[in-house]
Amino acid sequence: MTPAQRGYDPTVQVADELETKLARERLKEWAPDPKYERPVSKMDVYDDQKQAGGDNDAKKLNPRKFLVWGALADPESPLGRAMRGYPALEVTGGLDKAKEAPPMFLKEQWRSIALRPEFDTLRELKDGDVKYVPTLECGGDLPDQVTQTAVYATKTRIHVRFVVLEVGGPIECFSSSKEMFQAVYANAFQGHKQAYEKCKLLHRDVSGGNILLVTNGGLLNDWDMAVKVNEDERGPRAHERTGTWAFMSIDLLMGERRPHQIKDDLESFLWVLYYGLLYLPHNKVDNLYKIITAVFEQYTYYTEAKGGSGKYTMVMQGNYIGDCAPPPLEFTSNVPLTEFVTTILTLFQNWKQQELAASTARKTTTLIAGASVPHLRSLGPQQPSVPTPPTQDEMRGDMEAIFQFILNMAWPTDDKKPNSIS
Repeated sequence: MTPAQRGYDPTVQVADELETKLARERLKEWAPDPKYERPVSKMDVYDDQKQAGGDNDAKKLNPRKFLVWGALADPESPLGRAMRGYPALEVTGGLDKAKEAPPMFLKEQWRSIALRPEFDTLRELKDGDVKYVPTLECGGDLPDQVTQTAVYATKTRIHVRFVVLEVGGPIECFSSSKEMFQAVYANAFQGHKQAYEKCKLLHRDVSGGNILLVTNGGLLNDWDMAVKVNEDERGPRAHERTGTWAFMSIDLLMGERRPHQIKDDLESFLWVLYYGLLYLPHNKVDNLYKIITAVFEQYTYYTEAKGGSGKYTMVMQGNYIGDCAPPPLEFTSNVPLTEFVTTILTLFQNWKQQELAASTARKTTTLIAGASVPHLRSLGPQQPSVPTPPTQDEMRGDMEAIFQFILNMAWPTDDKKPNSIS
């Protein structure tokens, strides 16, 4: 076996002394914890976009070179995609040029061949001029780095590496409630909308961890689970549940067998409220651990994991932070965020009630018309009317109207506090 076949990665090498000195100076803002000190590495990135003249094999001859130091994201499990992300400095053109080059962000992982490559999605978003999403600089699959797991299981993975222009920070680093709200609902939400309207792409993993803070607001990151809308409806993985548990929609958590829909992503934006509960002052701090575990972490397991009951009772019955758990949630000296939570929960409650009413009416109509219940035919055409729930475009429009109204209110400043349950 070759070194590469044994697991050695020939596309990574330890940086030399001059490269190390430059990287430590230019990337010091993201220096790793001294307890986990790592050497500076130089990584190859191959661009899957065709070269001039149409020779796509040229990418294998001329990879771009990037220095990386400490990782901002590391794998949390030995299973899965083994994703890592690094602030990176390009040195393809030499160290003198790199002294003035802006830092970028390099992401690598072992992607499943069953999913659309994230770099393809980011390239399409860039070509479609979609705002509030990462801007692809280059990227593609690494040559000859494919797992052999297909010999023993169904999944084959390919090592991929790509670079985007923005080095974002986690959403929990916001300085004020308005900064958080704007990053999530004015920026990332708009990125999601534009991706759908311009490219027919559905993110399918909206979560707090996938919304980053950048200089001018926020962006919706991590598009590795995204699919074209028609692919999600008809593809081989149409009924696969995707998302981050704490932020998934009630329907998906409860195990509803259907393709992931726009409304699931819209609901996930609601659950980013999680960060407001953790990092902003409010009147529910004493019960916060109970709220977090019951609403965002609750699950049962029998053949498969299911959840959503805490979220359902919060929305439909006002449990935990509503009228059934007096006093209702109130953020300290923060009328806009308090009004937002009350209004958005009422909106979702109305939507859910309309969906349930429509489902009940459809079932009753089917029963009355069925040959198995002939004595009900005497009702003739007098069958219950089926209410029409809002379309997904109408749902998004309603949410946008609320966001804009709330953003225009007077917000407090510098109101963030330490994590209430850390």
